[in-house]
Amino acid sequence: MLTLQKELNRVFGIGRKPRLPDADAAPRRRFKALAAKHGFTYAKTRDGYVEATACPTFPLGLATVFYNWDETLQRFEACIADPTLIDAQGYYSE
Repeated sequence: MLTLQKELNRVFGIGRKPRLPDADAAPRRRFKALAAKHGFTYAKTRDGYVEATACPTFPLGLATVFYNWDETLQRFEACIADPTLIDAQGYYSE
């Protein structure tokens, strides 16, 4: 009986929650591609920052507040285009 119930659940999808598409998936993939292109590694910290290691693109490294991947991508692209947006401690400054 138990195997019949499992089979019915599998066939009719009972107990399975539909997966919603991840809204942040595309910006996160673009951010990963940007990191690979410019040769920096990054980490999302527990205190709500995204930090990039020092590299030729960011000699001091770069840290910025994380809201979502799309905004973080825009900030990193802006810093690549205009390095003066990075302050002396390596933080993004508007």
